[in-house]
Amino acid sequence: HYTKRFMLTGERFAVKDYIGRVVDAVFPNVSLIEDYIQKHFGSCCNEAAPQATSLMKSSLLAMSQHGLRSTTNQEIVKKLFVTMMSSSEAKEGIQAFLSKSSPSWVQPRAR
Repeated sequence: HYTKRFMLTGERFAVKDYIGRVVDAVFPNVSLIEDYIQKHFGSCCNEAAPQATSLMKSSLLAMSQHGLRSTTNQEIVKKLFVTMMSSSEAKEGIQAFLSKSSPSWVQPRAR
């Protein structure tokens, strides 16, 4: 609910007011993000689209460098999102979802 509102409106909010609702964690150092992802999300991240994951990490890095409210950051995030969603990887992922199959980057699970 909150996330959709913030994405659609661009409304600004204080992170401290949304910990556990919109914001899962705040990192004092960008290098801690990867450790957090592996610890809390584990192998499910290994099934995420590799290019999109890389672009998302770039977006997180941009936010840490320019600040959440900077115009530079907003432009970077917009460009990354458009790049992500217009990629062949996104098209493949959406098609795989609709056809209830796995995209090429997901390895079959060992039984």
